[in-house]
Amino acid sequence: MKPEATQEADSVRIGESADYRYWAFISYSHADKGWGDWLHRALETYRVPKHLVGRVGAFGPVPRRLYPIFRDREELSASSSLGINIERALQQSRSLIVICSPRSSSSHWVNEEIKYFKSLNREDRILAFMVEGEPNASEGRAGVSPDQECFPEALRFRVGADGELTQERTEPIAGDARKTKDGKLNAKLKLIAGLIGVGYDALKQRDQERRRRHLVALTTLASAAALAMTGLAIFAFGAEREAQMQAKAANAARDQADGLINFMLTDLQDKLQPIGHLNILSDVTDKARAYLDGLPNEQMNATRLRQRALMLSNLGQVLQAQGRLSDAVDAYRQELKITQRLVKENGSSADSQSDLSNSYNSLGDALRDMSNLQDALDALRQASAIDQKLVERDKTNPAWQYRLALDYRQLGDVLEVKGSLPDALDAFNHSLTTLRALTEHDPSNASGQRLLSVIYNEIGDNFGYQGKLQGALDAYQQGLGIIKALAEKDNSNTGWQYDLSVSYDRMGDALQARGDLAAALESYQKSLNIKSALTEQDRSNAKWQRNLAMDYENVGDVLKAQGKLREALGAYQTAMQMCKQLAGRDKANDSWQDDLGSSYGKIGDVLLAQGRLSGALDAYQQGLEISKGLAEKDKSRADWQYDLSVSYEKLGDVLAAQRKLIEALDDYQCSLKLRQTLADQDRSNGGWQNDLSRSYEKIGDTLKTQGNLEQALTQYQQSLSIRRALVDRDKSNIGWEHDLIALLVEVATTQSLSGGDDKVAEATALLQEATNLGAEYSGSDRQALIDSINQSSRSIIVGQAPK
Repeated sequence: MKPEATQEADSVRIGESADYRYWAFISYSHADKGWGDWLHRALETYRVPKHLVGRVGAFGPVPRRLYPIFRDREELSASSSLGINIERALQQSRSLIVICSPRSSSSHWVNEEIKYFKSLNREDRILAFMVEGEPNASEGRAGVSPDQECFPEALRFRVGADGELTQERTEPIAGDARKTKDGKLNAKLKLIAGLIGVGYDALKQRDQERRRRHLVALTTLASAAALAMTGLAIFAFGAEREAQMQAKAANAARDQADGLINFMLTDLQDKLQPIGHLNILSDVTDKARAYLDGLPNEQMNATRLRQRALMLSNLGQVLQAQGRLSDAVDAYRQELKITQRLVKENGSSADSQSDLSNSYNSLGDALRDMSNLQDALDALRQASAIDQKLVERDKTNPAWQYRLALDYRQLGDVLEVKGSLPDALDAFNHSLTTLRALTEHDPSNASGQRLLSVIYNEIGDNFGYQGKLQGALDAYQQGLGIIKALAEKDNSNTGWQYDLSVSYDRMGDALQARGDLAAALESYQKSLNIKSALTEQDRSNAKWQRNLAMDYENVGDVLKAQGKLREALGAYQTAMQMCKQLAGRDKANDSWQDDLGSSYGKIGDVLLAQGRLSGALDAYQQGLEISKGLAEKDKSRADWQYDLSVSYEKLGDVLAAQRKLIEALDDYQCSLKLRQTLADQDRSNGGWQNDLSRSYEKIGDTLKTQGNLEQALTQYQQSLSIRRALVDRDKSNIGWEHDLIALLVEVATTQSLSGGDDKVAEATALLQEATNLGAEYSGSDRQALIDSINQSSRSIIVGQAPK
């Protein structure tokens, strides 16, 4: 039979305040006293959001505060009868919180407290707070030592009517404070949600808003203080000149001002970066600049010069995010001059070399955005050379290894844009190898995990450009898994949210290429939802706006492929409106101009499919003019040359639909010439090879329509040799396999039209090849392809090709 006190406690459930003295009883091992103190203080000082107070939760009305909280070791230390006092405290506690670690798992007292609380018929009010070890490790989990068990035995099993443990398993409600899991702040919120019986999301959203308001208030305060310190410092300089006796006060004022500026440029900047408000970041940088610009030249010592370099670096980042690339490059060049000067003055100190590498890295990134690829490559190679020397100087320093990995990632990005896919992949793999080793050694490093996810995306892109779809999809899935875990851990971190949206974009690209349109649309929509929320949060961030426009285009692409032309046009028009706004904001930003040209092409595609040829022609011509201007501006930009080839092809399509075959043939020839150059430049680029084969086919179709069958066959044969090689290269690429089958049927049909027994024999052989491929083809349009093969075969047999 249970004790009398227990029977009384059973009659009063959680939420009825009369018989409970404590909101919770915290149970922990002596060795975890630090955690017990922190959790006790964190819970008792927590203020429940006002809109939740008084609401009926799962266990009664939600309180304003969780007070008091009982700590067993502290409050019973002076008692002469520990057992009685513990039982009474447990009876008077609404909930039991167990701080879980290998130490508490082996603690006799922790186990007894859990068993007693369960005997009060309150097992559903036990909350686990994991701080170290692994749950259920004692059950022989692979790769986990039983010594790492953090759940006490009484927590893992139910208690029977006799107060002893049974063999029936139970899973406690848990908050995981370990660094690689929820982290202690999120775990604390989960505990509070369990204590008051409300959803975790309600508390998490309130906490994020509170942190955001705190940072904004901190920025305002720091800015005001900076102005005050600036005035104080100026006064100090004046006082220093007026009287030597005030030198001590002047030095103190300068030191205070320098300290505040250093905080604004480092710690405060790091805190503000995740919330993504460029206007706030810009204000902080402006205040720092005002202070540093106001200093007399003779006061610009090495410390203040480094502060000025930091200020210029932060300024460059804000300008770059706003799309003001020329201004960003100017800021980074000024920063570089300062860091070069400091290196000369301080010799080869690691800090000076590290700052110099940062300067080259930032400059290279901005130059890449400006499409100045060679200068970008030169700057990034300077950075990687410096970082390589730092790594060789101290191979135990993980920060420098991370930096070198980032260098290779950026080098690969530029090489890829220049069209050097193998060199780019080598750079990405170099970065991947380093990052894998670093993150395996320290899985809790969120920055390293984030960079690892980015590298997987870069490798996926490279595979995609080569037409290796399965390799691309595998890499994208790796990257998505990593960044998704980070973003779920802290959904207030705008950088992680943005990276998550990019990973969804990449998955959508691969899924669309494989023909899985429904899954691709779902992935693109997830990305669009994230970016929409980000741009609403900070409308000054041009980078987010630009990528939101790209998401609308991605959604439009899938809708168009599904035959939903009206919906696709709506998505494309939304994207175009955003592209026009950005391109009008800065006509010198080539990337934005390129986006606008692409947007015209997308709208032209839908209008062409709808039969609105005049509108399609107008859209294509506007896109062509933009592409021409960019391609002429920098002939080394492979991506711009490619875009120009696409513009010529689209214009040829609408002219062919208008039966203007001579003009169409001219545009197709222009596209072919550009694509031949690109394909010769990098034969490993499967995308360019595929586009080249399509150009041959477009020309062949036009010649065939003109009645010139022999020349049409010559073009088709050129395409056929390329398509066969592509399918041999990657048999998992359904799109390439589809195009080869369709081309084989087209060539066979054209052969039979040209007449002659030899032509019929060749056509029959081509159709047999198509039949063999069709038997292995797994695309959704498999039957349609087989039907076309059979129809062509029947026509050849009766001596008449299909019309």
